[in-house]
This record gives sequence, C-alpha cells and structure tokens, in this order.
Amino acid sequence: MSKPPRVIKPNPKDPDWKFPYASRRAITNLLAIFAKYGRKRSFFIEPNTPVLDKHRPNQIPWESVQPQFRPECQRIFNMLVARERAKGIPGWPSAGKIKSLRMNVTCMGRYRMTGIQKMQYLKYRKQRKMWNLYHDWLAAEARKAELAARGPEQHRVLEVA
Repeated sequence: MSKPPRVIKPNPKDPDWKFPYASRRAITNLLAIFAKYGRKRSFFIEPNTPVLDKHRPNQIPWESVQPQFRPECQRIFNMLVARERAKGIPGWPSAGKIKSLRMNVTCMGRYRMTGIQKMQYLKYRKQRKMWNLYHDWLAAEARKAELAARGPEQHRVLEVA
C-alpha cells in the first residue's frame, strides 16, 4: 500500500488554487508532459540520438558505454550474434543486423545497466500518480459543485388521509 501524498502549504500569491497536493505550476508542467500522450503522432520524426559515431571508426569498443559495463556488453552482443547465426540462414546475420544488435546493446549499456532507465520510469510513475490524483480531485470538486447547485433534495410528502 502506498503512502498518501504530501499536503503542501497554499501559495499566498495564488489564493485561487485549491488542489492540496501540488502547485499550479507543477500541474501545468504535468499537463505539458502528459499532453503528448493524447495526440496522434503521425509523420512525427524523433530527433536522432547518436549511438555509434558515423564519421570515424570507433577507437574504443563500446565507446559510449561506461567502462565497467563494456565487458558485459561485449558478452551480450556475442550471445545475440551467435543466436542469429544459429538460425542457419546463409548470409545471416547481415551487416545491418549486426549494426542493429550493436546499437541495441549499446543503448542497453548506456541506459539499463546504469539505472537511468529505471530512474526515468520511476519519475514517470510518480508524475502519472499525481496527474491521476489531480483528475480525481477535479471530478470530486465538479460533483460537489453540481450537488450544491442542485439545492436540497425534494422529498415526497406523505399524505395521510
């Protein structure tokens, strides 16, 4: 069971903001983060992130991976290439497939082995939890306003004859 969110002090410069767990600025930042998940991203090209240097041959194998993870990357790469060769297809794995495997293992060494991917995922989960909490609070506030605008419940008066 997770612990309840921390209640923050209200900002005296923003008395209209009533959400008790985050400031207006924090929720605006979350809106910017989660707005991209609702859009359809057709024909959107992600910026290239260089994994392997194109202009000069790598002087050091696994150059962009931290030195302590390079032997593990080499071992995983050799295992993946051996798995592809075991398929027994002539000319396989191709040069492009080997390059793809090398880039996959390089990214694994840069992000998974260092813990960066786990940190990013935990940050995302924390943001998503706050975003969902904010929307639950908005729905509850809307329900309260709807009930207040409706007025007192009209009860049927029993007539005794």
